[in-house]
Amino acid sequence: MGKKLAEMTEKELNAHYRQCKIREDSKALRKYRKRLTEERKCYEQKFEAYAINQRKSREAALGACALKAMDAVRELSRVKPLRAGTLEYVINEQKVQDDAGQKGFYCCVIFHVVSEEPAHSQEDIQKELEETFEKMMSETDKLYPAEEKNEEKESKENAV
Repeated sequence: MGKKLAEMTEKELNAHYRQCKIREDSKALRKYRKRLTEERKCYEQKFEAYAINQRKSREAALGACALKAMDAVRELSRVKPLRAGTLEYVINEQKVQDDAGQKGFYCCVIFHVVSEEPAHSQEDIQKELEETFEKMMSETDKLYPAEEKNEEKESKENAV
């Protein structure tokens, strides 16, 4: 059975907290790896049109944008495997005024869809995990220096 925290010396506490932080960081890295491997590519495209201040022209502009967006999704689904239930359309209409003072409408249709393709390659995931691990270890070393470093400092101080 180990010592209680209250009975530990400063070096033992430092080593204990260092081990706890390393354990937590390794769990976080495993979760991060899982999240990166499960992440999928997203595709998004925007279609815009301007209409004069009449209902029919606004309908035509929004309809044209919507049809272009739907055609683009169909083309994309032929080339890429898309996830079912992830397609979303956003329709936006804003009142605008041109330089001549004539009022009109800016119409915009955006689609967003998720593909079955992985967002990151295995090499990219490995590189990202290595960089993250290095950052975590440097943070751990700053917070809880390793015992060898403390012993080296003490021996240098005693020599002086």
